Amino acid sequence: MFNQRKKTNMKLINILATGLLAIAGLTSCEMKDEIKGGKDSSEVGYLELGVSVDAKRNQVTKAAESAGSGSVGSYSADDFPVIITGVTNSEFSKTYNTYKDLQSAGAIELPVGNYKIESHSAGELKDIMDDPYFAGETDLSITKGVTSNATVLCSMQNTKISLSYTSKFLASMAEWEITISDGKSILTYKGTNDNPGTPLPKYIVVAEKTSKFVVTVAGTKIDGEKVNESRNITKPDGSGSAYWGPADDLSIKMDLNEEVVVPGISGIIITVDVTFAESEETVEIDVTPEEGGGTTPEPEEPSTETDPSITSEYLDNGITLTLSKDGNEIESAPESAKVYVTAPNGINSLIIKIIAGNDKFQNAIAAMGLDKGRDLLTLNSSDQLDNALIGLVNPPSKGATDYSLDIKNFFKMMTEFKKTNESGHQFEITVKDSKGKIKSDTLKVVINQATE
Repeated sequence: MFNQRKKTNMKLINILATGLLAIAGLTSCEMKDEIKGGKDSSEVGYLELGVSVDAKRNQVTKAAESAGSGSVGSYSADDFPVIITGVTNSEFSKTYNTYKDLQSAGAIELPVGNYKIESHSAGELKDIMDDPYFAGETDLSITKGVTSNATVLCSMQNTKISLSYTSKFLASMAEWEITISDGKSILTYKGTNDNPGTPLPKYIVVAEKTSKFVVTVAGTKIDGEKVNESRNITKPDGSGSAYWGPADDLSIKMDLNEEVVVPGISGIIITVDVTFAESEETVEIDVTPEEGGGTTPEPEEPSTETDPSITSEYLDNGITLTLSKDGNEIESAPESAKVYVTAPNGINSLIIKIIAGNDKFQNAIAAMGLDKGRDLLTLNSSDQLDNALIGLVNPPSKGATDYSLDIKNFFKMMTEFKKTNESGHQFEITVKDSKGKIKSDTLKVVINQATE
């Protein structure tokens, strides 16, 4: 009897011991959960999160306004993924596939600690895109038992480029190829008179410290004249930054000045309206010629001289052109007639003066001031005739150390005014560098007419 009671007591003790161990195990698990921010609400806090699109970086969107659809204008953050990463506990990470999913989940329960929250447009940011890409992040702290409000304001990460054509441009051009480049990415637009197409806006990630875009236009006009010009779109002073960047919005318009009737001058006009990321104001900015006109000058032997120089194979003997018997075209002409200007100390002024070899050409150059001499560095693209001259000479920028002037660009214009006297058309070129050193030279073009 005694032994039976002893066995029963031992069994009861074992059962109680097992129960105590189980309870201890549960308690241990619960404590572990509390440490990790699990079941005990006294060690967690809550997050009410808003994700909003900031189409312009200077916009301010309040958290209360951001909670909800997450929309600003035509852009919505509803499909943006949201990533919550622990800072206090770097192993913690929580991801919502979309902001809309996060909203459906209600208040987010998080362990006490510090966090970084990120959100961005669906997909990856690429150099050239058809749509804007937004991204943003914010830091916050979760306090025990407290509901915290936070907003991730996603700003635009790329730059908008839009291109359009005026009716004058479309009516005058037979075909064209236009490129816009920041030095890293190139946008290309091709069109013909029959099929001009409708250029759609593009969004590019601008290269770091980009202060200019280069626009190049190559094509053929309806009358058969070739066009090949390059212009700079430079960010102006007072725009908040010296460099183009995210959220800047450039609207580029291609036009053609029909009033420019001087042969050999394309009359291409490029205007740019810009809305800067730093301001909601839209302004028109100046477009300047690209140094060298987008062409690559022929290489020259390196020189140790610091004085400016003017060189060309035609300086000594000039150029002689022969018109056909009917006087409508040149029977033979060099492929190029380049004059190379170098100024190791930087070009400070570059004056071109033309002494005409006949009266009709004299009238044409006088309209552009070339009979008295023009400093190519001071040409004004907003003036119609100056803009036409820019397309003809592709002037350098101030401080440039080399430049090439292709006299061939004047051939068609000179041909329209027929043959010259024996002295021909004389191009007087004078360069002055930043130290005041001057170099001048003259290139002569004589035009004869065939008699047989």
